[in-house]
Amino acid sequence: SNKVLKITKTAGSQTWAGASQKLDSKLDFTNGTKVKIAVWSPKANSTILFKMEDSSSPKDGNGNPTVFVEVQATTTTSNAWEILTFDLTTASSFNSSISYDRVIIFPDFGVSNSSELIYYFDDIKQSN
Repeated sequence: SNKVLKITKTAGSQTWAGASQKLDSKLDFTNGTKVKIAVWSPKANSTILFKMEDSSSPKDGNGNPTVFVEVQATTTTSNAWEILTFDLTTASSFNSSISYDRVIIFPDFGVSNSSELIYYFDDIKQSN
């Protein structure tokens, strides 16, 4: 599409480096509890962490909301697009009644890279 998210994970970046977006409104989970994202990864076997937060929840010691859900998926190819599915119901912290209003994507989660890596994300869709 003409609105693709590009995340550059620079050499030596934190293992949790990513990008966030505040949503205009909370998600309606009657439309599904899975999120599908088209991902272009420079390497296979890269962990992508998808996180949703309730930004109005109490903050932790670092100022981050304490109410959130995290789900991971792993890329299977390099230098090509693929669809990754994040099933929110697999996370014990998921609750469809929570007003999640921020989405965060962490490419190559848990890895501090020795070189710059560029990831692309597109067509983020809620599904059943």
